[in-house]
Amino acid sequence: MNPKYLASTLTLTLLLSVQTAAQVDSPVPEEAVKAHMKALSDRGLNRAMVVGIVNPEGKRYLFEGTFREGDTRKVNARTVFEISSLTELFTSLMVVDLAQKGEFDLKATASQYLTEDLTLPKFEEEEITLRHLLLHTSGLPRLPDNLEPENRQNPFVDYTEKALGQFLGKYELKAGPGKSFKPSRVGYGLLGIALEKQTGETFEELVQTRICSPLEMKNTSISLNEVQRYNLARGHQGETQMPHWDMMLFAGSGGLRSDTKDMLRFVEANLGLTDNPLSPAMNLSHKIALASDDSDLAVATGWVVLKREETLIYYRSGLTGGHASFAGFRKDTQTGVVIMSNSASSVEDIGIYLLDPDHHKLKEFLPMIEISDDALRQYTGVFQLPNGFRILFHRNEGHLTTQFETSSRYRLQPVEEDTFHHPKMKINLEFQRNPKGIIDKVSFKQGEEELTATRVRI
Repeated sequence: MNPKYLASTLTLTLLLSVQTAAQVDSPVPEEAVKAHMKALSDRGLNRAMVVGIVNPEGKRYLFEGTFREGDTRKVNARTVFEISSLTELFTSLMVVDLAQKGEFDLKATASQYLTEDLTLPKFEEEEITLRHLLLHTSGLPRLPDNLEPENRQNPFVDYTEKALGQFLGKYELKAGPGKSFKPSRVGYGLLGIALEKQTGETFEELVQTRICSPLEMKNTSISLNEVQRYNLARGHQGETQMPHWDMMLFAGSGGLRSDTKDMLRFVEANLGLTDNPLSPAMNLSHKIALASDDSDLAVATGWVVLKREETLIYYRSGLTGGHASFAGFRKDTQTGVVIMSNSASSVEDIGIYLLDPDHHKLKEFLPMIEISDDALRQYTGVFQLPNGFRILFHRNEGHLTTQFETSSRYRLQPVEEDTFHHPKMKINLEFQRNPKGIIDKVSFKQGEEELTATRVRI
């Protein structure tokens, strides 16, 4: 869940039902989205994207970009991506479904559904319940403080249940459970473990049998077969290719991979456009559970809810080290949207725009200028800041890219002679020439702040 779209403190108000929204006849602005997708790709922010749209008239898809550098295959509706926090929509749906069937008691202490090595902290005598975990009100942090991965580009792969138990045994809640909203991968990881212990099935088996099979979603899983691996888009941060994430203990929070076609079936089912046995649990998960009078955002079970007058927009965003995803819908127009990207750059802006074009506008970009490959050569090399920190500039596929020592490499956007814009960091770079016309410095400018680096190697 993207916390920047939620108030830092959310007054909790239990609402008994969701009011029926008024009918609105708003066209889906697909042409504007196509142009925006190309602009993102041209600037290296999202190497590739797939957008899926569903309404009573049917489904359609928009495509932009390729799998990775050197792999010129165009992405399509069956291209596989990491969906990160969209996994929580599956986890929460299964918990609600089991609760309806009497296999879970949401008011019960969550510890009783976990293994003996996982004992949840208390605040005085108040205990964390399954409902607290489900609504991100447990008070547990986003990540455990003893997460120290050997490979920071795949940070969860070697985290053990013993380590999680040690963290939970030492962690002190700052307030009683249910007092504040705080997104927690720990909490949903624990829900995944609770599902496994209660049913005797693995989390992946549960997803397959309880959700994917009835919804005919054939490409949603944790482990991948040979065809899925071939169709898995390589993740990126800027121009840098990233390894795939293995969520392990945190599978319930972000372990699933899927494609746009499958996820659009999931959204379609939530809209009620298909008959399926999960409809009762889905409808229950749509009821607003947490809200505040001074915010246009609320929380349902698994979903963030954007309140627009009488309209309710349900959505969820995901982000891993190399992928971004979005799923959302609104019932008044019966429109659903899914977006997948193989870059770790949020696509939420496009998703909200497609669902609510009357209130939400796409961000604008600086115009780009043409620059020859020969001209790019004069900017390449190594520049050093006064503190010794080094910045590298490369030519790559007709673009100038920059890399801050061992960080990821990002494409720069030329805006005028000797001036480039870093679209990810939102800073301007101005190259300076010596009396002979050779570039020997570069200044990084953001607002009133400015840092200058000196060229130490061409």
